[in-house]
Amino acid sequence: MIGNDIIDLKLARAENKAANSRYLAKAFTSGEIRRIGLDADPELTLWTLWAMKETAYKAHQRRYNLPRRINPKSFECSLHDSVQRGCVKVNTDLYQVCIERSLDYIHVFTSETSPQQKKYYAVHEARSEFLSELSIDLGLDREEISIIKNHLGMPSICLGLNKEKIPFSMSHHGDFSSFVIALINC
Repeated sequence: MIGNDIIDLKLARAENKAANSRYLAKAFTSGEIRRIGLDADPELTLWTLWAMKETAYKAHQRRYNLPRRINPKSFECSLHDSVQRGCVKVNTDLYQVCIERSLDYIHVFTSETSPQQKKYYAVHEARSEFLSELSIDLGLDREEISIIKNHLGMPSICLGLNKEKIPFSMSHHGDFSSFVIALINC
């Protein structure tokens, strides 16, 4: 189980979603809406919660082989005091998430295993760059690594001549792309 989401804050802030009560009611629980409204930076909190929901959604979809369909209100977020960690509850499942915020982006990820390899790119050829770096890290020829998606749209990395499939998570928004892979599987 692995998931991640990245938000380009320049692009996200321009949408001014925290002031859109109709959007808030569709995407967030009453407790989350209250937290967004009380925060000194409502847009930052909104997009952090949204990235947490997307991250948990990807992990939950992979865990249960679910088709693509998200009901964001069914993913209930809570932030820890440090705002570097949080959890997302989906039915009886709980996803612990790590949150990294910079001036430019928010990145949230979750994984049952660790360590993770995280890569961020602000380039258009992010996938190719990621696969080239991963091939070097793993000592494989670049031609031996590829990304495939299953019938549900969940990505895996195929490694080597035997095409071993390694689950991973990728996300992109605006100028940023992120890739997270549990290296313990490699």
